[in-house]
Amino acid sequence: MLGQRLIVAAIALPPLLVLAYVGGPWLLAALLIASVVALVELAGILDKTGLPGFWPAVYVAGPLLVLDRAYPAFGIGTAALALLVVVGLVRALFHQPTDDTGKPLPTAVVGGWAATIVAPAYICLPLGMIYALRLVDENLGPVTSLAGLDLTRGQLWLGLALALDFACDSAAYLFGRAFGRRPLFPRISPKKTVEGTAAGVVAAAVVTLLLAPLLGLGLGWALALGLLGGVGAVLGDLGESLLKRAAGVKDSGRLFPGHGGLLDRLDSLLFVFVVVYLVGGLARTFG
Repeated sequence: MLGQRLIVAAIALPPLLVLAYVGGPWLLAALLIASVVALVELAGILDKTGLPGFWPAVYVAGPLLVLDRAYPAFGIGTAALALLVVVGLVRALFHQPTDDTGKPLPTAVVGGWAATIVAPAYICLPLGMIYALRLVDENLGPVTSLAGLDLTRGQLWLGLALALDFACDSAAYLFGRAFGRRPLFPRISPKKTVEGTAAGVVAAAVVTLLLAPLLGLGLGWALALGLLGGVGAVLGDLGESLLKRAAGVKDSGRLFPGHGGLLDRLDSLLFVFVVVYLVGGLARTFG
């Protein structure tokens, strides 16, 4: 699984870097499409766990959470989440799952309502953060040149997040395969090892330290961002694996034949972008 993940990541990285560079409507359109595809895959997983979320509402509200980061002045993200809270509960009044005897299943009712709210937050809030990162200091124009390209801070932040995630995945797979002995969470991800995970986190920190001067990050902030980003990548991967284990499925979908679905490729990145967005914001404010 880790090897497959690395292959797909290597293939997907150049297009992702192109989108990060181009930004604007192209990046936003890609994020909106990705949000819907990933939500459909997540709905398929959660349905198998007995949590019947109100998915039509989720498919509408989820992209609105992404759009909220592009047009924050309108407050559409807050409105979308509030609407999900209300609509999800109202729907539960008229659609209560029952057992074979017709007795209501309160866990499914409450769980389905929670799934309606949590699913778009899990997928779409981090995807919206990607767009927000791309806009960082865009009004300042390019701040450096790399490989003949003039880059803004927003482009650099996105590039850092992608490089951090790829470095973590690559080092975890290669080092874990060569030296891994102790399983990290054998019941959730049998092939992930303590040694490989540690190597992945260290690699994420090293890549961040190497790129930090381009963003004006001090040593302390860069180290914190790299280590927390590496941990975030690991937890994002384990989190989705936990959901799939609970549902009894191997992959989130079949978008990539033989390699799983889009959510299988995004799982670690979702958490990485949360870390980069939050820690990067703190560094820009207090650093």
